Amino acid sequence: MDRKVTYKKQDYESIKKTCLKKGDLFSDTEFRPNNKSIFFSKIDDDIEWKRPMDLCRSPKLIEDFSPYDLREGQFGNMWFVTAIGALISKRERINKVIPHLKKQEWKGVMDKQDYAGVFEFCFWRFGETITIVVDDRLPTKNNKLLFCQSETREVFWCGLLEKAYAKVYGDYESLTNVDAIDALVDFTGGVAERINLRNVNLKDEKRRVTLFGKLKADCENKALMICYIQCIPGERGKELPQGFVLGHGYSITHVKETINNKAQDKGQGKFLMIRLANPWVKDEWNGPWSENSKEWQKLEPPLDAELEVSKDKGEFW
Repeated sequence: MDRKVTYKKQDYESIKKTCLKKGDLFSDTEFRPNNKSIFFSKIDDDIEWKRPMDLCRSPKLIEDFSPYDLREGQFGNMWFVTAIGALISKRERINKVIPHLKKQEWKGVMDKQDYAGVFEFCFWRFGETITIVVDDRLPTKNNKLLFCQSETREVFWCGLLEKAYAKVYGDYESLTNVDAIDALVDFTGGVAERINLRNVNLKDEKRRVTLFGKLKADCENKALMICYIQCIPGERGKELPQGFVLGHGYSITHVKETINNKAQDKGQGKFLMIRLANPWVKDEWNGPWSENSKEWQKLEPPLDAELEVSKDKGEFW
């Protein structure tokens, strides 16, 4: 895990230094702005590759990392939004995937002395830390980004990160065959584990408590955890009565066991709680423990405050 390699022998510092000396913006010859970098199965001649400075006045790499400010693009790669939404919930992790954040940031519209149109990202592949550089040209149609993007028009970190990931896979279209769990491995170098709840009898109290204990330990160890409801491709995006959306990914942001003295005498004093975050926000959970549900009335005031969530950010217990 300690070995670092530069993808295609492209060194960020050398490229930036050369571009600044020449007064040019970086043009990546290893991932050219053409159809081949986007598709392997078709041709679309209407796509234009544009730099952020062509799309807005004051571009930024980041403004504030938020898992609720992300949108998937034309390919509908919900898994990518899910993966980076989980990634940015742990700031120390994102700092490793996007190194030197301040150094890579735009200095300002008029200050072009330190901007070379080159960005560096780090992924973990087959036991090696691979540094990937890309230029800042992104695929657009009608002056709008085609793929993963921030809801904030001036922010481009997620689009550039996706471009670097597409470069590793060869093109953007190839990312449609990737899974969020694979991306989290590539982002962290960690070991992935998949749990299919169809194989767990949650009506069995012992098994339910065992599963909860595992999730709680993983959460305390700062594991990145996501979940989703499996479905056939044709049902993806369908909203269920209680607000869940089939095929959408949710981040597990906290796992907590609470003791409620108010209800202990009724045998209801222990709650095994899992907090989820919905990157799409607009689809609100309306089942048990949703914002106005009767379950909150069972809690003592201190617990109510302890389990409070940001109501405008798509989190729920």
